[in-house]
Amino acid sequence: MPIMRPDMTIGVVRARDCHSREPDACNAIAVLMEPGGPVAPEEKRGFTKRVLEYLEDVRAELKCYFHDYCSGVVTAEQLLKIAEMVPPENLEDRQNESPRFADFLEAARMEPRARFLIYIITDVRPDERVTIDGALIPADRQDLVDLLLNRALAMPDESDAVELEGQEYTRIWWD
Repeated sequence: MPIMRPDMTIGVVRARDCHSREPDACNAIAVLMEPGGPVAPEEKRGFTKRVLEYLEDVRAELKCYFHDYCSGVVTAEQLLKIAEMVPPENLEDRQNESPRFADFLEAARMEPRARFLIYIITDVRPDERVTIDGALIPADRQDLVDLLLNRALAMPDESDAVELEGQEYTRIWWD
């Protein structure tokens, strides 16, 4: 068993795109990390700063917690802009069994009224990323709800009807 030194940190590694239906097969595990690792290449680090600056400029609904995590709701237009700021591999990210970022992006291109539930892990952590974990889809666009459900690895943890700006939406969210 490795011994933790003062210069080491504990990181969490999770299985990306885990397809197993076994309850414990996709659980995250804690690992000891050497100083500075594992991290994205330097030229890719820091992209979340640009994303957060952009979201502040457009006054997006966003709350930040501590120094490493923010979450909120963005419009389809904002999500399309964010996609230009993230490394290409980030588009393959998914929250556990949700659709991939790229799948939510496809829905954003198809419906400008859609909203997306987003969370951002900043570059102070080695797992810097932008993740979409849910959507608010106009009730008259069941085709988009179906598209996202078909792209997910499992049904959403929550799904309900909500009203937003006087219109009915379907909210789907994966934990």
